[in-house]
Amino acid sequence: NALDGFTGRGRDGQQNKFNIQRLKSQIHSNNGLMRPNLFLVRITNPPCVEINTEVGSQLLCSSATLPGKMLTVQPHRRLGYGPEDRRVTNAVMPDVALIFFIGNNGQPLTYFNEWFEYMFYTNVTKGPEGRSGGKQPVFTVGFRNKYCVPIEIITYDEMQNSILKYTLYEAFPMQIGDVSLAWADNDSFASLAVNFTYRYYTLDTLPAPVVNTATSGG
Repeated sequence: NALDGFTGRGRDGQQNKFNIQRLKSQIHSNNGLMRPNLFLVRITNPPCVEINTEVGSQLLCSSATLPGKMLTVQPHRRLGYGPEDRRVTNAVMPDVALIFFIGNNGQPLTYFNEWFEYMFYTNVTKGPEGRSGGKQPVFTVGFRNKYCVPIEIITYDEMQNSILKYTLYEAFPMQIGDVSLAWADNDSFASLAVNFTYRYYTLDTLPAPVVNTATSGG
């Protein structure tokens, strides 16, 4: 009956695969389920940014995406004819979107705009012969090793223990999003969306801290 199915007991009196207690036990063996709101983003300041060496670690990231992977394939016929199979040719790393709160000091708008100005200098207020702070001519591209940095996205459990760490290597911002302003938005905060590209990433499982349960004898 319906009660037997809910409690996980079949007609023969045995426990079936959809036992609620068994599901709870499985969740408990995984140390619970990951909460999407417990995370931290760490951006290493690129050498081209000189405004403040601590800005990258102080940005308030309100939303992030954990990256995935996608393989590109091409069709192949083993004997030159017949049905096709697919062979892997490359791996595609999708961009990662990070959304930051904007402070009244202008950060992170100032931070990312300076980063962009080094990658491709666009300030023509100094004339066609003007140069950036890094002596970069207008409408020219900066050196890659000056604007590529590692970025870490770390997830935590409810006890604030780190669980997973994604490290994006050779990352840099591809796009600074628009910032919407409106008189009617009295109960919200301004935010900035930034899309990052990178060459590859690694995923590390961080070990849980060891709890010392030993008690000292009296």
